[in-house]
Amino acid sequence: MRRFPQDQLLSELAEKNDLDPALIIDLAECVADFHMNAAERTPAGSTLGRAESMYHWFNENFDQIKPLVKDPSTLEALSDLKVWGEEQYKQNQELLTRRQHQGFVRECHGDLHLGNIVSIDNLPVCFDCIEFNDEFRWIDTMNEVAFLLMDLDHRGRSRAAGKFLNHYLNITGDYDGLALLNYYRVYRALVRAKVSLLKQSPPYDFSEFDRYLELSLSYTKAVKPMLIITHGVSGSGKSYWSERIAREVGAIHIRSDIERKRLLGLSADHHGGSSTMQGIYTSEITRKTYERLKHISSLILRAGFTVIVDATFLSISDRSTFKSLAETCQVKFLILAFSTDDATLRQRIQQRIVKNNDPSEANEEILNYQVTNMERLLEEEFLQALIIDNKKEVDLKRLVSQIGSNG
Repeated sequence: MRRFPQDQLLSELAEKNDLDPALIIDLAECVADFHMNAAERTPAGSTLGRAESMYHWFNENFDQIKPLVKDPSTLEALSDLKVWGEEQYKQNQELLTRRQHQGFVRECHGDLHLGNIVSIDNLPVCFDCIEFNDEFRWIDTMNEVAFLLMDLDHRGRSRAAGKFLNHYLNITGDYDGLALLNYYRVYRALVRAKVSLLKQSPPYDFSEFDRYLELSLSYTKAVKPMLIITHGVSGSGKSYWSERIAREVGAIHIRSDIERKRLLGLSADHHGGSSTMQGIYTSEITRKTYERLKHISSLILRAGFTVIVDATFLSISDRSTFKSLAETCQVKFLILAFSTDDATLRQRIQQRIVKNNDPSEANEEILNYQVTNMERLLEEEFLQALIIDNKKEVDLKRLVSQIGSNG
């Protein structure tokens, strides 16, 4: 046993604005691997993690907080949160139950906030899990993720939260759970608000409580999401810029390269040397990939999140399908059209092949096929498109501003 330096707690690093993006990626991989491969599923017939239990723990917060509060506006806010929680429970009760049956209720850490994670040799180590209460430990994996995301938001690290969430979802594919994310984040923020008072003696200092309460309320505010798709051949900068845009606008970023492989039961880092119309790039697999991207996009939009669908979208038909999805979901639709010069495209493809660290298996043969068969944007599509020319310097802030004005 050895003592770790307290200044390497992620809570301390967050306060100093010293959370390395690489550490967030490693943390997402650590948590995803634990949830998928190490955490035990509830045994058949178990009562742990039932929807009714979540309903009880959510509402218990109000029973314990209200006797400590006198301010009328705070009591009104708590009442609004309880009504919102009731509506969310009714809306998602079937999903909560289904996820228990599907194995998403597992023996988790139970108390996964930044103060229980330390960086040792630049790698995240989680400690001090809940052992005294099975109900608090055997929970939906998305409930556990929500605690960590809420803590990052509370500490003003929402971009890090978005980075963690996107990487976690890329690994697990648990987009279905997004419908419960805000419900769980409100629950976790309320628990912390309650604890901030219970650890004191009267007269109470409500400053920390008020911050958690405000955060809880922010998760209940409906935000109009957008459906954003990319358009461009391999190497044109789609993934690079989609990731950065997603971080800035709080979007969920899904990649066709990852979902294509998930369909086939392959890991994102699997490389089988596929070529044009062979291996993972047959027309049938491509068709199924776009169907999957559409399904995932629908889940994300209905959960209230903006989605960036990172794929080539070479065909007018595929772009039209997603435009129709946006109309069905009654959200704004935007095309991010990427281009650069041929020499840069080929250089990027070669560099990616040499590094062998990207989910894409596109090579020059595939690039040639894309360039030859790409269907250019129609005149009417340009009305819903932002052109991103990588031959010129791209201003991320200006780009995000343009996306915002389109939304």
